[in-house]
Amino acid sequence: MDYYCSECGLVNQVNAGESVICKYCGARILYKIRPNAILEYEAK
Repeated sequence: MDYYCSECGLVNQVNAGESVICKYCGARILYKIRPNAILEYEAK
């Protein structure tokens, strides 16, 4: 999954089992990148 850092703003790729730390500045607050497309789900 791709996340962007709250401190430096660079995009990081974090895999399952890795610690959530920015690889460039060491910050611990990363935000998940949301898709630009609108997602629609149909209820059953």
